[in-house]
Amino acid sequence: MTDGSRAPAGARSSRVQRFRRPSAESVLTEAVQALARHRGGSLSQRRLLEELRPWLAQEDPPARLSGRRLRSLLVGSPRIRLEVLYATRASRPTFTACPVCGGRLLPRENRTLEGGRAVVGYRCERCPFWTPRRWRVPSRYRFWLRRGGVLRRRRS
Repeated sequence: MTDGSRAPAGARSSRVQRFRRPSAESVLTEAVQALARHRGGSLSQRRLLEELRPWLAQEDPPARLSGRRLRSLLVGSPRIRLEVLYATRASRPTFTACPVCGGRLLPRENRTLEGGRAVVGYRCERCPFWTPRRWRVPSRYRFWLRRGGVLRRRRS
């Protein structure tokens, strides 16, 4: 292949894998432990990633974890609650999927006086994201630890 010709279609090149994804179970258990170390208090997405990176480097050095993947793994967990803080935008961005977890956006509808339906916003079928007609864009994510299905906050 050094003569400038290309590999035949369907032939796979022997590329070295530079990173890999850690398993969902290991990320979930370590995230629960990281939140427990902070007495169940809230951690932002960035702070939680900073807490998980040393563990990830020790556990599996080529493994990488992004903020988006961390969110999508923790959204469905019964042990962790996701809180989303929003910024309102005048112009509506074109989301084809939920900006928080990547799930499907479903229309929120009201019935009109004539019997028709009017779309008043959108909501995610997987996470707590919803938006009215004034489009809300997620700006900050915070994670809380639940114990026994009950949200526990740190007392001030």
